[in-house]
Amino acid sequence: MNTWQVLRQFKYLLKAQKWPSGTKPAFGSVHVTVAPDERAMERFRFPLALVRPLGSIVDPIYNEEGDILRQDIQVTLIVSVASDAIGEAALIGGNRSGGVTESSGRGLLEVEEVLFDAITRVNGIDGVEMVAKQKSAVEAQIRGDVQYVAWRGYNIEAFTTVDRFYHPATRLAGTGLGGGSVSLTWKLPPSRYDLYRMTLRRAAGGTPPATPASGTGVTLSGDLVSSVTDTPGAGTFSYALFAQYDESYDQDTGSPSSAERDSAAETLTIGVS
Repeated sequence: MNTWQVLRQFKYLLKAQKWPSGTKPAFGSVHVTVAPDERAMERFRFPLALVRPLGSIVDPIYNEEGDILRQDIQVTLIVSVASDAIGEAALIGGNRSGGVTESSGRGLLEVEEVLFDAITRVNGIDGVEMVAKQKSAVEAQIRGDVQYVAWRGYNIEAFTTVDRFYHPATRLAGTGLGGGSVSLTWKLPPSRYDLYRMTLRRAAGGTPPATPASGTGVTLSGDLVSSVTDTPGAGTFSYALFAQYDESYDQDTGSPSSAERDSAAETLTIGVS
């Protein structure tokens, strides 16, 4: 994944983070931006996470691979707790009006734990490595008469590629069931912000379909299922499985809904009796 994809993936994971033991989002707002923090404080819900790309270095370890980057990223966490006259609640937490299952009333040093959890989830995406390297000092300012806002910057290193990448499905396997039927299973790609659906195509003989529009379509029971039973009849058949991605939708207002990009095919040739 390149820098553009990694930043969108990181935003997706931060927005998806739930407060531990709860079901509500851990962050009130998450944005990839270069806007000043002061302006964000006036417009968005807390806890607020602002993600910014910084500088990058090509292959910092060996200086040989031109398609590998170390991309520096800064995440600024901003927290405010009502009726915080001295800034203590903004730092270590105060009145937890939502109970133990919500981020409401939590301090900056509590919320940062959720940020670190999201970083580990980015590392679960094949080909991407992200690590927190440095924290800034905590800063604060007062809003109104009795409410502090506290924030802290976190510098993160992410190793990315120059080119975009679309993860394919893996481990496509088939088991003959007799009667001209075959059971097909596979492992889905990693969870991504732009993953839309799986598309399975079939062709008679030993050459799998080359594109998501080639051959004959196999109907799946949902967009992101991991198995299907197909009944092509007796003979030799080849299958090609594609993961399809929608990279242009707005993460703040919708979900993937169209097939804009295709992964490489995961293929299988099997005899069906």
